[in-house]
Amino acid sequence: MNAPMPALLSHCLSRHCSIVQGRTARTMACQPRGGVTTRVAAMKQPLNAEQPPVAKRVAIVGGGAGGLVVLRECLREGHDALCFEQGNDVGGVWRYSRATDTDPLGKDPHRTVVHTSMYQGLRTNLPRQIMGFSDFPMDSEGKAMQIAATAPGAGAPSSASTPAVAAEAAVSNGQTAGNTATHAGAHGGGGGAEGCTSVDGRIYPRHEEVQNYLRAFAAWFGLHKAVRCNTRVISARPICTPSHDPMQQAAPNGPSCDQHGNLDTMRGLRWLLEVEAQATDTSSCEPRDQQHSRQQRVVEQHEFDALVVCNGHYTEPNLPDVPGMDATPVFQMHSHNYRSPDQFKGQVVLVVGNSNSGDDVSKEVSAVAKTVHLCARAYTATSPSPPDSKFPNIVRRPMVSAFTKDGRALFPDGLEEHVDAIIYCTGYRYAFPFLPGTTRQAPRVQQSSETKEQEQQQGAHSHGSSPSPISDLSQFVVSEGQHVQPLYKHMLPPALAPSLSFVGLPWKIVPFPQMELQGKLIARALSGRAQLPSPEEMSAEAHQYLEGLQQAGISLRFAHMQNLAQFAYNDELAEMCGDVEKLPSWRQAMYIAAGMNKRSFPESYRDVWTEESLLKEAELDFAPKLADMEEAAACRQQKAMC
Repeated sequence: MNAPMPALLSHCLSRHCSIVQGRTARTMACQPRGGVTTRVAAMKQPLNAEQPPVAKRVAIVGGGAGGLVVLRECLREGHDALCFEQGNDVGGVWRYSRATDTDPLGKDPHRTVVHTSMYQGLRTNLPRQIMGFSDFPMDSEGKAMQIAATAPGAGAPSSASTPAVAAEAAVSNGQTAGNTATHAGAHGGGGGAEGCTSVDGRIYPRHEEVQNYLRAFAAWFGLHKAVRCNTRVISARPICTPSHDPMQQAAPNGPSCDQHGNLDTMRGLRWLLEVEAQATDTSSCEPRDQQHSRQQRVVEQHEFDALVVCNGHYTEPNLPDVPGMDATPVFQMHSHNYRSPDQFKGQVVLVVGNSNSGDDVSKEVSAVAKTVHLCARAYTATSPSPPDSKFPNIVRRPMVSAFTKDGRALFPDGLEEHVDAIIYCTGYRYAFPFLPGTTRQAPRVQQSSETKEQEQQQGAHSHGSSPSPISDLSQFVVSEGQHVQPLYKHMLPPALAPSLSFVGLPWKIVPFPQMELQGKLIARALSGRAQLPSPEEMSAEAHQYLEGLQQAGISLRFAHMQNLAQFAYNDELAEMCGDVEKLPSWRQAMYIAAGMNKRSFPESYRDVWTEESLLKEAELDFAPKLADMEEAAACRQQKAMC
């Protein structure tokens, strides 16, 4: 006789076991068997009543925060989605590595490129509460991460978190290495998937905390099953596959091809991806020391209905044009390759640029350097900034005007300084090296001779009756360095939408929740549940936006800078989705308070927070979401026991 089914398990099997809607609905979904659950299978009912929803095969480039949340939204919408990540772990820019580019300045087109720009001592410049996704809180106690790490079947994409990382984070919290285990246990450690637990509960945590949060997010939603790590996208090119089969047609207003396979109104457009992957176990996300015997690489080709670009914009250095820059004998690097201040001990260092990275790097380096000259356009000879009592060896200068062959830096006020090193904290360029023709004046990384030979062999096999890929996308979308055009809503090239989309281009924002909303809209547009304007309407709005900036005298390098405008933009994305709640108002209030806090306490804002009422609002918003997660974890536990 069969034993009676436990009540909670019976309850679980009739509902969903992974939370999919957030604070108001406790809608849940269970796989019949197995571990971490994801939303798959049946398509949702269309918001666009004229068009039945269509499942697509979607390629996502990049396994950082943007790629992960887009992957989740595509799976929830019923698409067959696959994420390609060139590193051996998820996390994107938040994945710290001591490795740097072979050219520290980033000018050599033949250099080996390291994706991350993370430096060892970085702490976030935004409160953790507003950084998290809408239904996976980044709460101060790390409860969401703990639930994700300890729930049955929650396997992290990587076990790359090491005792050394945890010890470093503990020391930064004023603890000894011997207390590391206690600290980890207080914030969700002591079991479950490695690398998913909280290691720094401060409002402004270290980068390890954010990386672990992203691992936990991927583990909770089972995303690692659809992420191929150690896989680099070499090229992504559209191909036309004319067909009368309605299953091969794109969503309304989507791109298509004419009967000869030429881009027209573009129904039937697909994407041919060439990827370089490991010869074996290409989907595994493992630490490098477990991959030493798996370095053989192969080039593969795959076809998809849609491509979502989530490769980030903190890899390709943007450098100023300073006379004498190429002639100076002084060591130069871009902040992309800065990891720690150790190499600048006792030196006179020039830091160019005073935005977030310039501010942080100059302060870190000042702890070991003889003198740090921080120069920027904001500082003028007529209004010099007074020395800072906390950082007395930081001298603020106007923007450097030239370098000399004997190692001097010249300034417009007539002063000159002999310097030992120069660090450029001057931002980044948008670059999409895998999209042919889209990146102007950006160096390309040289491929190895082995990779070139493999690509040529693959190309030889691709000839014949198959449609020819389009080799130049510059007529549809192009990166001008510090802005990408034309784009509708900073995301969609009008002529190719929604088959091609970009996620995470805006800056001076709270990125994670915005990228979540972008992912929701893209997933719905691809299925046909969300209706986009016509290509002509999208193009007109994109060009009108850029013309408005120019008429206002605003440089196009600020085209994707949003600041407070991000919140109206986020609300618009939610409205376009049709069934998505807007972000709660406390998030905007906390963002504004964080800016005021930084201006009031510029040297210590990360350790000072006075708006306790906003923290309480965040906790109230998080409480039902954490309760939903606990209920889902209990469901999974009951299933695992049976």
